[in-house]
Amino acid sequence: MSEADAGPPAPTSAHASAPTTDAGATGNALALSDRSYRVFVFAILALAAALRLWAIDFGLPHPRSRPDELVVVDLSAIPLDGKADIGWPVYPHTYIYMLAAWGGALTSVAQAMDWVEGDSYRDLLETNRAQVYLILRLLSPLLGTLAVWLAIRIGSRVFSRPVGLGAGWIIATNFLHTRGSHTIKPDVVLSVALLVALACAVALARNATVKRGLIAGAAIALAIGAKYPGVMVAPAIYLAAIMGSSSKSWKALFPRAGLAAAAATVVVFFATNPFVFLSEPSVAVWQDLARANLPMLFDEEQDHEPTGLIAPNDEQLERLARLGNLPDYADKPRWSGFTFHAGFSLRHGCGLLFLVLTPFALAWALAPRGQPRAAFSVPAAVCAIGYFALFSISPAQMSRYMTPLVPVFALLIMGMLGTIAVVAASRWPAIKPHAPLLVLIAAFIVGSPSAARTLGHNRIIAAEDTRNLATQWLAENTDRGARIKVLGTLFLPYGRPEMPEGRWGSLAPPTLEGLVEDRVGYVVTHEHYLFSSTIDPKEFDPLERQLELLVEFDPYEGGAGRPEDILYETADAYYVPTAGFENQTRPGPLVRIYRFDAGAL
Repeated sequence: MSEADAGPPAPTSAHASAPTTDAGATGNALALSDRSYRVFVFAILALAAALRLWAIDFGLPHPRSRPDELVVVDLSAIPLDGKADIGWPVYPHTYIYMLAAWGGALTSVAQAMDWVEGDSYRDLLETNRAQVYLILRLLSPLLGTLAVWLAIRIGSRVFSRPVGLGAGWIIATNFLHTRGSHTIKPDVVLSVALLVALACAVALARNATVKRGLIAGAAIALAIGAKYPGVMVAPAIYLAAIMGSSSKSWKALFPRAGLAAAAATVVVFFATNPFVFLSEPSVAVWQDLARANLPMLFDEEQDHEPTGLIAPNDEQLERLARLGNLPDYADKPRWSGFTFHAGFSLRHGCGLLFLVLTPFALAWALAPRGQPRAAFSVPAAVCAIGYFALFSISPAQMSRYMTPLVPVFALLIMGMLGTIAVVAASRWPAIKPHAPLLVLIAAFIVGSPSAARTLGHNRIIAAEDTRNLATQWLAENTDRGARIKVLGTLFLPYGRPEMPEGRWGSLAPPTLEGLVEDRVGYVVTHEHYLFSSTIDPKEFDPLERQLELLVEFDPYEGGAGRPEDILYETADAYYVPTAGFENQTRPGPLVRIYRFDAGAL
């Protein structure tokens, strides 16, 4: 976004050459010197990078310390094997290609510097997966910090420098955004793509040319290529094209710039995702995804087994239901997503004040009264409302889905607070010299609760995971060839410690006879509030008399309170809290290792 496109045109050349100018309708009341601005920008970006790089190796070498990372890592190797067809459309191919390019390039550099072994990315993936995880994860803090910088730039040019800095602080320290910047997931990538697309919307809304429409369309395609719900920025771009149209008749509803944006979206998306709709397995996966996320559109029964999606079998469903640990999607009220994302995702991911201010900021954004800020605020609000609604009508609800909206909400909240500061300064002249400071203080107050959660989250993930501690203990205290039975996995295997080299996980039935027949010497259990680590008493109680507890790894040992006071996201198999961080000291489930004495039977 060029300076000419980013801010309103200057009325005079003298004004345009002033050393410190703040864009938007806030005027000189929120002016900030170049030196102060640069110091603040540097400090905020340094803080953002530090919070995102802190414990970037969390959970490693366990491959499932964050759900879905293992799948994404495996997919990233396919393009580097010379295959453009990923074969699995759940993730946009653009996103996978980006990971492959990053991973391949960084691996080549690391190999040239003798930091890693192997001749290729595939070699490294097969010999040291933890290093591949770390290489791919390093892209996330880079993009997360880029999102902070983009928000500062947009806020400074559309509103004012204090507004941009305030938004940057909120995003830099935000729990949802910082947590997402630690993992190999597309949510932070989409947050960057949405900001780029909304910057294009500003240019379109001020002067809708075909060239700007084409650029905006490419930005839409890249947003969709990061994560499919990025398509919700498309209505915002089209609205910006209407706002920037010079036509005063009905033709303004079909601006050439908007049509150019639509065409560019289609061309760029399919150019970067050439196989995502072409194969028959991909079509079946698309059908399953649609039924899972938008069941209200399908009244008939599904006539085939889910293809390419993880689903529990009947026995697992029965056990999960009996133990009360199954996240129930089917019986949720149709509109429960609105209350979940407001009362959980934003409430705990961004803070109560952030949540309270958000609807007011959206209403303020949609009532600009012809002010220059409308070029950003109206499209941004339309995008945010559409995106929020899309995820709220889906029964699949996870707080990380709101991560891409954090920068948009932060900019609108701070834009509203900046406008309030300007109005106050105009009515009470004594406030005017302090208006920039008041805006920054307001931003600090809005962002501080989430910043405290970020610190609590990072402190926990910086400690060794209980699953890794269990693996290390088994490697040091059991003989090679030992057979080990793991109990606690009812469906998803996220809570299972990895078997050390030379030790074997037993597939025997969890009965005394089964363990004896398979010559099991040790039993490992993992328990947690989450459904992914639940011991079935029907299995464990008959075994307990024959077990000798050797060691346990407790994620709550040394915590300030009780595990019952910790808030987890039950649908997300992530063994780190969403609130109550002071009560947990390390990630992972409660892991116990027992010796099984078959001779005592």
